[in-house]
Amino acid sequence: MVHAHETTPRSHELAIQTPKTGATAEVVVHKNHTRGRVASALTGGAISISSLFHVSPVDAAQKQSDAQVLAGTPAEKKEENAAVAALKFQKFTTIQSLKDEIKKGKMVLVKNGHDYILKGIGEMDPSHKDVYASLRPHTKQLLDTIARQFYSKFKEKLTLTSLTRTESYVDILRKTNKNASKTSTHMYGTTFDCTKNGMTQTQLEWMRTLLAAMERSGKIVATEEWVQPCFHVVDIQANKK
Repeated sequence: MVHAHETTPRSHELAIQTPKTGATAEVVVHKNHTRGRVASALTGGAISISSLFHVSPVDAAQKQSDAQVLAGTPAEKKEENAAVAALKFQKFTTIQSLKDEIKKGKMVLVKNGHDYILKGIGEMDPSHKDVYASLRPHTKQLLDTIARQFYSKFKEKLTLTSLTRTESYVDILRKTNKNASKTSTHMYGTTFDCTKNGMTQTQLEWMRTLLAAMERSGKIVATEEWVQPCFHVVDIQANKK
């Protein structure tokens, strides 16, 4: 049997490429008071995403800083949308538009695997639930990498509760879930949610520390949501191949 995590290259396009000067790689992150779009000044070789997974225990000040990064204020949500708009993807308006991108290979299917399970994906349109279970190729690689590391650390799978939605699906969803946004980045295939339900405090803190570090490095925009408890992760490098 081939597990999902075994099909994804360990480092393919999940590194920030920098000028090969031979110097030690360094990341200098410039941020405004909001956390959305991050500009990173990079020098040296390639900075691998793997370095972000060595999550050490954090003190109270670090926890507070991570919480601020993941807060998801209205202003930060606007910056999240702007970061995705900059990727130049077309919004999925209908299920057919999503099917077309899957057929072209510009979206890839996500299935239950070794490191994560799907729960409630596309439940408002069950005849197309397998179609909603899809992501941009780079975004799926990002998901696979995070989930693999979580499983390696805790021997438990992440539970994914939202992947891609179409505009028509969001309209249906908003009839019963006012938390569903008309401007949701889920409509571009760049975003996934994993539930916090069932996570231990140690697991929650590990996820917070990891996602905050990845956001500071300019790889993602992440929000810890509370109305529907989940980690909302947006791949702002999703246009990479």
